[in-house]
Amino acid sequence: MTRGETYTGTGPPPPADKSVSRYITSPDTTIDTPRVHHSGSYRLDRPYLVSVTAARSHPRFSNASAPVGSGSVAGGSERQEGGVVPDQLLDLQDELDASVEELGRRVTWCGELEEHWKLAQSCLPSPITDSFSRPSYPAYPENDEYNQHAKDALVKARTDASDVIKKGKEGVDWYMRLLNAREKVLSKHSEIKELEGDIRQLLDFLERGEDMSERPDMSSQHCLDGNFEQWIKAIPSKSAVALQYIEQSESICNRSTFLALQYRNLLKTPPRSIREQAGWETGFVNDDLADQVDIDASQLLELRQQTLAAVQIAKEDIEILDRAQQAFISALSIRNEGLSIQRQLENLIQKTAYPSPQAIQKDHDELKHTVAQLVSRIEKQVMGPFSSFESLIKIHQRQLLSLRQQLLSAISDITDLPSQLSRSMDLLERVQNQTTIVENVEAEAEKMIADVTVIREEAQQTAQREDTNNVLDSLLAKIEKLEKGAKSWESKLSQRVPFLASGTNEHLSSNDLDTIPAVPPHLTLTSSSSAPPMTPPLSRSNTPQQSSTLGVNIYGAHSAGLDLASVDGSVKAAVNDQVLAVGSHIAHCKSVCRSTILTNQQQVIPDTPIPPTNTPDVLEPCVVAEDISSSILETPSNDLDLLEQLRKQLDNLQVEEIVHPITLRPTWTLTSRHLPTQKTAERMAKILGDISGSVQSLVNSSSHVILSEAENLKQSLTSREMLMPRLEQLAQVDGAIKACDDAHSQLLDKIDHYVEQKERLEEAARDAKQALDYVLECSVPVNDDSRVRREVKRLTDTKKDLEILVEECLHPEKLKEKNLVPSAQLKVKEYVPNSRSKLDVAIGKVINKLDIDIPVRPVNQDILGSSSEWQDLSGQYWIGFEGRAKLCFCRILRSRTVMVRVGGGWVELSKYLLDHFTEMMDSFPQQTTAAPSLRRSRSSAISLFNMGVGSPFVAIQFLRKAADSPSAREKEKEKLGSKRSSPIKGRSKRNLMA
Repeated sequence: MTRGETYTGTGPPPPADKSVSRYITSPDTTIDTPRVHHSGSYRLDRPYLVSVTAARSHPRFSNASAPVGSGSVAGGSERQEGGVVPDQLLDLQDELDASVEELGRRVTWCGELEEHWKLAQSCLPSPITDSFSRPSYPAYPENDEYNQHAKDALVKARTDASDVIKKGKEGVDWYMRLLNAREKVLSKHSEIKELEGDIRQLLDFLERGEDMSERPDMSSQHCLDGNFEQWIKAIPSKSAVALQYIEQSESICNRSTFLALQYRNLLKTPPRSIREQAGWETGFVNDDLADQVDIDASQLLELRQQTLAAVQIAKEDIEILDRAQQAFISALSIRNEGLSIQRQLENLIQKTAYPSPQAIQKDHDELKHTVAQLVSRIEKQVMGPFSSFESLIKIHQRQLLSLRQQLLSAISDITDLPSQLSRSMDLLERVQNQTTIVENVEAEAEKMIADVTVIREEAQQTAQREDTNNVLDSLLAKIEKLEKGAKSWESKLSQRVPFLASGTNEHLSSNDLDTIPAVPPHLTLTSSSSAPPMTPPLSRSNTPQQSSTLGVNIYGAHSAGLDLASVDGSVKAAVNDQVLAVGSHIAHCKSVCRSTILTNQQQVIPDTPIPPTNTPDVLEPCVVAEDISSSILETPSNDLDLLEQLRKQLDNLQVEEIVHPITLRPTWTLTSRHLPTQKTAERMAKILGDISGSVQSLVNSSSHVILSEAENLKQSLTSREMLMPRLEQLAQVDGAIKACDDAHSQLLDKIDHYVEQKERLEEAARDAKQALDYVLECSVPVNDDSRVRREVKRLTDTKKDLEILVEECLHPEKLKEKNLVPSAQLKVKEYVPNSRSKLDVAIGKVINKLDIDIPVRPVNQDILGSSSEWQDLSGQYWIGFEGRAKLCFCRILRSRTVMVRVGGGWVELSKYLLDHFTEMMDSFPQQTTAAPSLRRSRSSAISLFNMGVGSPFVAIQFLRKAADSPSAREKEKEKLGSKRSSPIKGRSKRNLMA
């Protein structure tokens, strides 16, 4: 090319001597590949390369030779041993040679490449120049246009390939993120499943225990006497594990929910390139892993709540069971110890009691101390834990009725134990005291009889002496002195000898001591001086009129009962025998002395006649009834009358019969059948207080008889005062029952006058429910009383009937034609109802279920129940015997309950019969609880009546004022007015008047 020209071709630059016109353009068929290297670029020689490489390696030689002291390039240093070149320089030289050799091979390869290039260039066709013009055709594009097309195609291909690669990368990246998220979700899912299994196993242990660790069932009575030590010991560790699981489950659930949300969002939001593909839809992705994880996480959270509740319940059960078992085990232990002490006391009483006492230790301080400790243990070991048990179940709001009932049953077994042991201990002391006094009396009587015997023998021996009269006079003086002493001794026996039985707890009286009959007037004076003493007759006090038995029978421990009346009778007989024996010996001794005197007088003056007198000579009776025990009871009569009056007043209160009705009475009484009112309780408390004050004023009396009677009356008064708390509870229940009856009556009024006043009816229903709940609350302490149970049953059934009526008023659309109370099977009794009268049939059911013999006659029989639908049927009946019959207006409720009109209100028929015809009943229903002085039976007494639906004892009492129910009054007036001229009613009235 010439100076100033510019090369614009695509091939290698042309030589300097060639024309540039040939390189202006090139046809499309030429190879337009640039040369790799110019031939001048490789014209190098080997020496040049060696020198360049050596120069570059020189610094490396210097750096390596300086530290080793190899010297300069002229040779090694003198310090180097042997002048040998160091190994480091030899290594550098070897590397240099290897590098030069490699470089030489490359230069050789480049030369060969240049030769091949030249050869290829020679084979190319000549380029198109102006001398060889390019052929043209319309279908062929121009070179620039073709190059532009080729460029655009390449650019487009590259762009498309880049887009595909980019989309692929995005898809691969999304899939990797989706796969990682799924792996995390699966990992958390496996953790959830594993934790769920552990929690379920732990929950099963908390709720049911294991084979070797039994869990207590708090709804069963057997948890009190079971061994749950293993389960209780394991609860703290299990609770700690449970709390750890609970915390872990919460974090796992939160993390799994978050990962599931991420996975779901990632699954539903793929890259746009994937979403834009043909046929792609999010719904096509069928993967429910996230949903399953959410479900399992929710189940784990629910299981977590169950575990929390189970842990809390387990801790509460352990705490409650600990108190319950303490009270129960202590009650059983104290019961057994009390039974043992009671048997010991029984044996001591049996051994000590007259007339066959045994030599035993009279000091029982240790036994008293044991009883005192037992009473203290009852308060600390039984009542204390039971109070804690009551507080815990109230705090934790637990309904453990069966467990509480079992505890109450166990505690009730030892409730009367202290008083029973105290009475037994007191009886033992009284028996010992009585036996000691009787033995002393016998010893004193034997001593007096011995003295009398000595005098009598001396009188018999003085018959042959000259000074017989003087001796006999002195002996008579002695015997009279002894007789006076015997009378004084006899008069003090009434104050000395105590008695055990309450029915015969009086002192000796002149009527209890039999006397020797007076000598008949025809008794001759020829009685033998050596005749034996007269045998005293049997005492009349040997057969007491009232017997009292100490039946020591605690908690199933049967023992031979000690008949206190028999013991008292034996004591009376023994004392009477001793008194009569002393009197008989004294009388016989006096008879011997006087007989001896008369005999001596006949011997001294045998022929002297006895001067006649107007008064016949009568031998003085041996023993005169007035002489013996004439002063045995010389106590102030006013104090004794006061004590007797107070005792009668105390007995007339009938506290025991009111609090604990006696079940063995042949008939019922008003006192035992009804619950005591609050007024009755207050009156009894006042009377008991007055009696206590009167008795206290007699404590300082100087008479032993009055003190003994006052002490006995004080003991009876104490036993009555112990019943006052229960009497107040019964009075409280009675007040609650009356309030509940009033609430039921008001609710029935609202039902009768219901005119879409929903609020008032619902308010009355709530008041009735609250009143019944209060009755149930008050009846818990005295639920062993049959009267309380009967009233609670009656009120409960009444509430059910009223609820049905309220439901029908509030929701009349739900009323169906059906019998609300199933008909009961009638027993074959005297009353045969009219089968076509619903009212008569209902009355027949009540009459036939009651064990009562009372005639009931309908005034008319024109009320027929032809329709199966309930009707407010009513009618009049004569109830009672001729002359005492009462005309009653009766009606039947929707609940098939028969009501009787009484005054201004309504009373259920069975309750009306119980209130007015008690004397017709066969017997009082058996009650499971007896008086405190008797043993409580553990067996359930079978009630004489059916307490099911329709029972006559479900006495639904609706006492309402007449003004409160005008509709009922108008109905009664209408019915009474239409039947006033009935001939049957007229005849009934005439029969009643007759």
